[in-house]
Amino acid sequence: MAASDEAPVFVEPQREIRCPTDLTKWEKSQAYSDFIGFVLTLNDAVKGKSMSGDYHMSKICKTYVPSGNLAHKNAVFNIQASKKLVVMLDTMNSWIDEIPPTDQPQRFGNKAFRTWCNRLEEVRDNITELYVL
Repeated sequence: MAASDEAPVFVEPQREIRCPTDLTKWEKSQAYSDFIGFVLTLNDAVKGKSMSGDYHMSKICKTYVPSGNLAHKNAVFNIQASKKLVVMLDTMNSWIDEIPPTDQPQRFGNKAFRTWCNRLEEVRDNITELYVL
């Protein structure tokens, strides 16, 4: 059987990046290249698109619409949920300006990130209720 005909072997995900050397290895991998290509393709596909436009929805996406149908109220629900998600992400992104990186050696990451994560931990219940639910 040729390599391309072999069935993929699935393994339980586990942490593989433990040091900067591991990160470099990941960034040079085919999986990283494929992942970044996928994200950039998605990015290009939505550039200049309105969130409220009338777009074709695939059968897979339709299964995630509340009640399983595309009634107008459900389409509006999805648009509003998307907008709320964007506002939530914008809020978390604004914290980056409020919690600037600390001027320190970077061996184990910047301590400001820990502060940012602590803030997210403090408001996680409220932020999901406000912006997602």
